[in-house]
Amino acid sequence: MTVINDIYNKLMSCTRQFQNQFTTVDVIEIFKRRYPPDWNALQQRYGRGGRGCGRRFTPNNYIALRLKYMSKIGMIRHEGFERAPKGWGKPCDCQMEQKLSNLTN
Repeated sequence: MTVINDIYNKLMSCTRQFQNQFTTVDVIEIFKRRYPPDWNALQQRYGRGGRGCGRRFTPNNYIALRLKYMSKIGMIRHEGFERAPKGWGKPCDCQMEQKLSNLTN
């Protein structure tokens, strides 16, 4: 069940802030600032994320999985992985490059 209406267009608008490559963390930070009511809804549903939060699925996972899907359908391109920032809770973070010409929604 999708928690956030129009999530893919909102995420696409976040990725447009970057000229080339960006990470999941980059997109999450912009999403938090640009769509605070949506971020708050994710936190209410899934709790807070980050290392030691005690949850297996968090708002961070919600955004990361949608970015993964966007890559799968060609909205953005997966470029590999890089180390996640301290406190992220995972050993690697997807690094994505936007592919804006394939936005269909």
